[in-house]
Amino acid sequence: MGNGPSNLSTEDDAVAQAQAIRSVVEYQLRSSYPYMKDKTLEKFLAKVEADCQEFLIAQESEHQQTKSRISFFSLSAELRNKIYELALDRTSSPTHNSSVWDQCHSITSSWHQRRSLLRVSQRVRREVLPMYYAINLRGFIPCSTGNPFTTPPPKGMHKHRVSCYLRVIGQEQAAMIKSFTLVIQPSYYPRSALERLIKDGNLEDNQVVRKLLEYYGLLDLGVPRTSWKLERGNC
Repeated sequence: MGNGPSNLSTEDDAVAQAQAIRSVVEYQLRSSYPYMKDKTLEKFLAKVEADCQEFLIAQESEHQQTKSRISFFSLSAELRNKIYELALDRTSSPTHNSSVWDQCHSITSSWHQRRSLLRVSQRVRREVLPMYYAINLRGFIPCSTGNPFTTPPPKGMHKHRVSCYLRVIGQEQAAMIKSFTLVIQPSYYPRSALERLIKDGNLEDNQVVRKLLEYYGLLDLGVPRTSWKLERGNC
């Protein structure tokens, strides 16, 4: 053991482990080969013990390197947040949970779906969620032609998909959303007062915003009122 480290606890551990392995091997050999000579068995066991002890001591430097590796969570919160920002910026839309999202008719590519970073661990998820929902989300409501609750919508996201998304993430997570831009495409031929409001009204007026959110069933789904922004789209 002259080549081993001077750390006595390391050597003691190696000796103890080697002796334990020897005992297991001895029991197995005596059970399988009951007529093996004691001298032969002892010679073999001595070699097993010596080899194990030498191997464990030789591996100590590798063990120490492994132990000394920095844990991600030992980094400062500022550095972790920077890493999260880079990951969120570079990650493309993730594969979503089809069992949930198929019920929402699938979300268009411009929609920010849950990213794979949120699935790393519970702790990463807790730290990333507020940053994730700080990204500006965008939802689309298509041209209004008649009753928007009964008329089949054009291709794209409609109000049911927006509300479904918010119901899926729940009010606790919806409350983390910092900015949600709702793009409403007005009708070319507004018939109702609401359609005229969408086409010509002031979409920055608080009363207008509240009225439209209430109409589309989005008012009480957890998103802070100040996080909503309305834009007028094109058919």
